Amino acid sequence: MAEALGGGLVGAYFVGSVALGGYVADESDIVGVSEHQVPAGAKLLVADAVLGCTTDCPARGLEFTLYRQEIAGAPPRGADFEVNANGGPRMARSVHLDPGAEPGFWYIIDRAVAHRAGIAIVGLPERQVFADVP
Repeated sequence: MAEALGGGLVGAYFVGSVALGGYVADESDIVGVSEHQVPAGAKLLVADAVLGCTTDCPARGLEFTLYRQEIAGAPPRGADFEVNANGGPRMARSVHLDPGAEPGFWYIIDRAVAHRAGIAIVGLPERQVFADVP
């Protein structure tokens, strides 16, 4: 991910069942944060980097969402992601690049979990990156 973002990775975080202490073997959710907005032409490179890792995913698949730092650190209004890519051994591949076309509540929930219970895989501590969600 750091390579796909050209070194602009702020961090990557477990959310969902891993972060909440009740890992469900068939599910895996990770969110990432980039320093800056990802240029339109680079978004598919980020999605390809994520999907390239999913064939060996030990879970059903990987659900990955990338936010930019200024968005992650502000109260959420909707989906507001840069890239959402999902895929794996038992999950259909999908790539979403338009946050306005997706229901925002899932992304708001992920960001709330990231702030309150997220587990940093790499990068800054989650509470320094994600705003609390009322």
